[in-house]
Amino acid sequence: MSQHRENHDSREFHENEAERLARRLGMEQQQFIERYLEPTETGSENPWQTRTQPCPFLNGNLCTVYEDRPADCSGYPYLYEPHSTSRTVAMLERIPTCPIVYEVVEDLKKSLGSSRRRR
Repeated sequence: MSQHRENHDSREFHENEAERLARRLGMEQQQFIERYLEPTETGSENPWQTRTQPCPFLNGNLCTVYEDRPADCSGYPYLYEPHSTSRTVAMLERIPTCPIVYEVVEDLKKSLGSSRRRR
């Protein structure tokens, strides 16, 4: 049994999402869980989270299970959440693993660079 890690970069899976991905990968659900997932905190709506970081389904910057990804992934990197401004450092840490964050940061740099006044 693996030890639970409190890591906000772990993707969470609902039971039916684990079943759907297992089926996609041609595995039994229990085999999928043992290989890729570990329990989340008690009381979480989603009972599973990924064991490893970055996500085991990333190949470079591409999601290999995109069409069947869990709901937790579809909103990643959570830039739309109101409290995301307090997580600026966490967002910057995601630049190497999340193409969306990378693009947002690049656009921000361009925007800030073009609006600066030169003396």
